[in-house]
Amino acid sequence: MRKVFLLLLMSLIVVFCLLTIPLVSMANVRIEVTSGFGPGTACPFYARIEAGQAGAIHTDEWAAIPFYRDPEYVPPTFNLLEFFDIPRVWDCESFMAGFEVWKNPDIDLAPIQSELKAVGPMPIYFVPWAVLKVAMEDGVPVPDLTMTELKGLSGVKIGIATFYTETLHPSGGASKQVMISIEAHGYVKDSNLKFELKSIWTHDDPIRGHDRIEFKTAKAAPSLRPQSNIATTWGAMKGKH
Repeated sequence: MRKVFLLLLMSLIVVFCLLTIPLVSMANVRIEVTSGFGPGTACPFYARIEAGQAGAIHTDEWAAIPFYRDPEYVPPTFNLLEFFDIPRVWDCESFMAGFEVWKNPDIDLAPIQSELKAVGPMPIYFVPWAVLKVAMEDGVPVPDLTMTELKGLSGVKIGIATFYTETLHPSGGASKQVMISIEAHGYVKDSNLKFELKSIWTHDDPIRGHDRIEFKTAKAAPSLRPQSNIATTWGAMKGKH
């Protein structure tokens, strides 16, 4: 009787192990991502803009291009609409940090979700939507937009976000609906303006009807220092937005 009991107990242990091992292997993996240089830093791209009307954050009047990495070090002839630029992008400083959730980071092409925040002042280019739309569509044989072209567009305002946060469920990885939610505010360089930016976009929303970009008169904008002094500038800006 004792042998039968032991055999039954061992069988139950084996079954338990067989059932729990797959569950452990299917657990999601959280990976911390940092700012700075090199692989492992947040965002393997320079800016959030891609080809097509849904590829740019915009209202009827304005478009916003958040730069996750220092725009001064973006290769001047790189087509920003191609989005990724691996491995060259690792030589350009990232301003973002947070975490990503992966189902299987060894084989998956994208995470299930990412949560990112700017670690300091973050550049956002604001361009009249009518102007940017033409610039994005004039490439031959494919749409293109380079930093050289972007800087030369009429009506460009350069914003410095003192707050930027983003939640992303990217295509290729999201188990839920593909979406991105962005909220940012800050100041416009060389002006007395401040801005507010909110964007919620889902994959089935080609019109981008939930973007909001507003400019308001600022009482007093902080003195904006070069992006290379991120820590110092961020400390000077805290509490001033």
